[in-house]
Amino acid sequence: MEQKKKQLILQDLCARSPYGVYVLADVYKTFDGGIIGKVSGINIESGLVYLEGVLTPFTIEEIRPYLRSMSSMTEDELKESLEFAWTDDYGRLASYGENIPKYIDWLNKNKFDYRGLIPNNLAIEVTKENNPY
Repeated sequence: MEQKKKQLILQDLCARSPYGVYVLADVYKTFDGGIIGKVSGINIESGLVYLEGVLTPFTIEEIRPYLRSMSSMTEDELKESLEFAWTDDYGRLASYGENIPKYIDWLNKNKFDYRGLIPNNLAIEVTKENNPY
């Protein structure tokens, strides 16, 4: 895996860790499906990811987080996300402005893939049938 992709996954996991992100960990890339677990810690220096109840840590190359595509946002979630935005004098959406950190936190909390990890096969899309949350 390229260093750039490793860094992207590491940054993403670090931002999501306070919100309880689940990952698929597969050391041997076996057909048994690997281990699904909640991230309990990340060692930034070594790039190791620790899962609740699992003694052995995993490398960034061995894990893929479960995330939701932006297109899976419900109408209610879209309305909620717009609360972080401000509108101009004509009622048009203008910017998230100073609320950008709050909006990013909201996206992380709700497991949305705003970095494009799913289309790059660096994350697994959460679906009705495939949802560890």
